[in-house]
Amino acid sequence: MSLEPLWLAAARRDLGLREIVGSRDEPRIVNFFAEAGHPYVKDDETAWCAAFVNAKLKEAGIAGTGKLNARSFLAWGQPLKTPAPGAIVVFKRGNSAWQGHVAFYLGDTGDKIVVLGGNQANSVSEARYAKASLLGYRWANGVALPVGGPAKPLKAGLPRLQIGSNSNDVRVWQEQLNALGASPQLKADGKFGPLTRTATAAFQKSQQLSDDGVVEDGEWNAAATALERLG
Repeated sequence: MSLEPLWLAAARRDLGLREIVGSRDEPRIVNFFAEAGHPYVKDDETAWCAAFVNAKLKEAGIAGTGKLNARSFLAWGQPLKTPAPGAIVVFKRGNSAWQGHVAFYLGDTGDKIVVLGGNQANSVSEARYAKASLLGYRWANGVALPVGGPAKPLKAGLPRLQIGSNSNDVRVWQEQLNALGASPQLKADGKFGPLTRTATAAFQKSQQLSDDGVVEDGEWNAAATALERLG
């Protein structure tokens, strides 16, 4: 599990989805328009990058712009000077004063910004766009802003904990949840029971992680970051 906002995780689930060549239309792409509030669009030929972003935000319980033009996101949420994974990126297209492209930030390399988005080579894909075309980064209102810009590289291979786990790692996890304000406080006994699962799910929700109550790399890294912020 990666440490990333729910809307980016939702976007990843559609990686590889493509427009259908010819007279047929990909129903999942058509559904993006409906999720974005434009059910009258019934084809996969209409530019759909903004529909994709709006749909993924909605799936994560976040209101988008409800508009189909990419630049509408320049007035959405709040600006970020330094992007973080999942930030919305708006690019200009050519010399147009109104056309653009919108997608989710993954990282950057040299003079390119790496994004995950829709309508990229007629598909949901990862792509690179020139930093010279950047118009802005945005982040959702009401969602905790990332601290310090892009997330630190995650440690991998950390203990996986779930209902029934019984170990010193569980005790460490329970102590971390208590330090982060678990309510009620947990008995740090090393036994992963229902109360520990409930506290884990509450922590996951606070971090915009999938609240399945299972502790993996993403949860360990998120807790470490949260504890650092507490000082």
